[in-house]
Amino acid sequence: MMQRFRARDVMVGGVVLNAIAYFLLAFTDSLPLFLCSYALVGAGAALSGILTPLTLVSRWVPQQRGKALSAVNIPVVMFACPFLVG
Repeated sequence: MMQRFRARDVMVGGVVLNAIAYFLLAFTDSLPLFLCSYALVGAGAALSGILTPLTLVSRWVPQQRGKALSAVNIPVVMFACPFLVG
């Protein structure tokens, strides 16, 4: 999918999926619709927050992609940032 569409379009699609899913979660009383909304949240989060940044980095960095991808996915920064901000 990331090879066929522009990364910008995929990110926008993921954000739209998240918006629809959260809207459904806010106003539903049905358990099956509630569970389907969570599936949409997962798909939207994967499209907007995980797949597209990795695709962009792999397209921009032709050599030593592993180092660039590890800098994007570094869990230490994601762990330390809330403490630094707080």
